[in-house]
Amino acid sequence: MLFRSLDVQSVTYRTVTDQNGAVVSGNLGASYTISPSSSVRLSTGLGMQSARIDAFADTLHWVALDYYHDLPWGFSANVEPAYSWTRYNAPLAAFGTTRADKLWALRLDVLNRRIEYAGFAPRLSIIYAKQASTIALYRYSRLQLQIGLTRQF
Repeated sequence: MLFRSLDVQSVTYRTVTDQNGAVVSGNLGASYTISPSSSVRLSTGLGMQSARIDAFADTLHWVALDYYHDLPWGFSANVEPAYSWTRYNAPLAAFGTTRADKLWALRLDVLNRRIEYAGFAPRLSIIYAKQASTIALYRYSRLQLQIGLTRQF
């Protein structure tokens, strides 16, 4: 199955008006059902953000691969590696260089459909992200743990 989307937003910052501008993004993807209990999805996207100052405007590309599988005892899991790269339009005056970022991320979601209240099931997500940048201030690695509720339709 193929899917696509196109989004257009106007972003306004109350205190940093130099970053105000439009954001246009879109994605394409394809999914394939391997079996009744597993599927895979490949998606890619492009985003462009304008700003009053070119150093805050950028172009973003990304690609992700999802693998979903139903497990025993009502559990299901989804694994998603993703990669994105962002290139800004002009140098940041404070650093004298144009920012360019590369981000690797890996996400694991686990939920149990047997534990449910009013149609909601608990979900545990573990996300690791590592960003490289031409400007050291924007380099980081992060490990997140998210606990939430989800509703499966």
